[in-house]
Parts: sequence; structure tokens; C-alpha cells
Amino acid sequence: MLIGCCANIHEAPRLKKIGYDYVELSGKKICQMKDAEFKKNVEFLKKIGMACLAMNAYCTPEITIVGSSFDLEKAKKYAEKCAYRANILGVKKVNIGSPGSRQLPENYDRKIAYNQSKDFFAVTAMEFNKYGIEVCIEALGKCYCNYLNTVEEAAYLCRDIEMENLKIVVDFYNMEHSQEADISLEEYQDIIGHVHISDDAGSPMERFFMVQDKFAIHKKRIQALSILGYDEMISVEIDLEVDEIKAKQSLDLIRKSIK
Repeated sequence: MLIGCCANIHEAPRLKKIGYDYVELSGKKICQMKDAEFKKNVEFLKKIGMACLAMNAYCTPEITIVGSSFDLEKAKKYAEKCAYRANILGVKKVNIGSPGSRQLPENYDRKIAYNQSKDFFAVTAMEFNKYGIEVCIEALGKCYCNYLNTVEEAAYLCRDIEMENLKIVVDFYNMEHSQEADISLEEYQDIIGHVHISDDAGSPMERFFMVQDKFAIHKKRIQALSILGYDEMISVEIDLEVDEIKAKQSLDLIRKSIK
């Protein structure tokens, strides 16, 4: 199993020094870069020998997954650009949470929203499939948004679309907020494409490395995934600057859990 961390590009050398296998970069930040800046950052990662195997934070709220401003053509064009740049970076997994893009107005028709999300993920997965990149649907806690809040909902959508490169993210932090962090994942094992894990430094907007008081809990969850046969990638998803001591502790915990 490869172990990564969600961080900014300038923190990639620190993560490599600590021992992480890859950095997971923000899709929206990558797409917002001018061509010259993007090329410079690609060369920087190559120079330091750090892989970018995954992306999180896929898009800004202007790209809507569901809602009254839904625009499938706009979503498709964005996916084209993001997929093109992801391929240049060597990305294998693109994880789509993006809470600002899936906050529904009160009383919005859920059937309409479901069909919108189905079209969005189908079109997005189609664009990334041109480069052999997996797209992973991420269930988010209600502290972030009010649509697609459980693993069950994400899995149902994934299976309804039926695309080979469309999977789901198991994000234990979000699952805690949805009271499902310790459910059996056996029925989803065939569609788990990526894993996120983290704690926070005081709020859901400050996700951080795992706290020592919960090491035993995290170890149990990671081991349960390993028993199911999951052996791909797991990222520590953080919002704050990398703390080298805590980053090393989390890395060591994951390594010990998958042995």
C-alpha cells in the first residue's frame, strides 16, 4: 500500500524527506495555474523525485455537481482540462468531494439532483478514462454539505453509473461525521478506489494528522481494510501546514497497521 499526504506543492520535499510515497495535490489549484506555472511545478516535482499520484479538492463551487446552476457542458470542459494536467503529473486517482459544488438549496428536488450528479460523474469519469485515471466519489459529512453524505449513497451512485474507472473514496474522517466510520466495508470492497484518513485540530475546516489518543481506533480501521484485500493508496488529508513530527507519527501508524 502506498501512503501519501494531501498538501501544497511547496511542502512536497518535506513529505518526501519524512518518507511519504506521494503527495496528493488540489485539483482546483492545479487547474487555476497558468501554463507556465503548471510546467514549473511539474518540473519541480520531477526534480525532487516526488510523485503526485492523486488529487483531492477537485473543483471550485463554480463547477456544480448538483443544484440550480448545474451546467454539464461546463463540467465537461473543466474535466477535460483537469484530466489533461492530471495525466502530465502522473495522477492515478482523482477524488471528488468539493462540498461547495454540491450544497443544495432548501427544498430542491432530490430526483433532479440525483440525475445531475449521475450525469456529472459519468461525463467526468469519461474524460479521465481517456488517460486511464480513476475518478472516486467521496461521501462528505453534513458538516460540509447536504448531498451525498454516506458511503451507501456514494456506492449506489457509482454502481448505477457502471463505469470501470469510477470508484468511491473511503474517507474515515467524513464517515465519523456520518456515524459510519466502523461499519463493515465488505459490500463495497469491489468499488473502493482510494482512502483518506485524518483527525482535526479543532474543527472540520482544520483537518490534520492523526492524534495519538485515537491511534488504536485508526489502526483497527486500516487493518480492516487490509483484511478485505485493499492494497492501493491511502492519504492523510490535511488542511493545515505539514508538521514533520506529527506527519512522521501518522506515517508510522499506517505502516504498522498494514503489516
